[in-house]
Amino acid sequence: MNLGATIVSLLLLDRVGRRPLLLLGIAGMGLSLTHLGYLFGVSNVPRNAILFDVIAYLASFAVGLGPIFWLLISEIYPTTVRGQAMSLSSVVIWLSDFPEFGGGSGSKSLILAVRGACLVALVFSARMVPETKGRTLEEIEASWTT
Repeated sequence: MNLGATIVSLLLLDRVGRRPLLLLGIAGMGLSLTHLGYLFGVSNVPRNAILFDVIAYLASFAVGLGPIFWLLISEIYPTTVRGQAMSLSSVVIWLSDFPEFGGGSGSKSLILAVRGACLVALVFSARMVPETKGRTLEEIEASWTT
């Protein structure tokens, strides 16, 4: 699923644009986590429902945030600080994976916390992340200063 959805994302990047795929992916992640969190309060949950939510989350990540994050950080930073900014962004993204590596994954509180992070990411991306499709690095850099 992850590979297939990533390939779909790569094929759509230049047609649809980075920003719409990013927003769609984050929204899908949040919705699947919302439903998964809801299932924690339901008795006798069918395994297929949990499996569907996990697959929907993975597909949403692979279409949006997964590949687009790495593409955007290479495009949005000014050339004077691009290397340092991309390094810092990479460290932050890897450190934000800590709850996954820290154990306790699968708990309702962790799922709801990640859902909250999706909401923050969706609002931030909708307000702050520019569309970079069809623009040169110089045009993107100039848009930050105007």
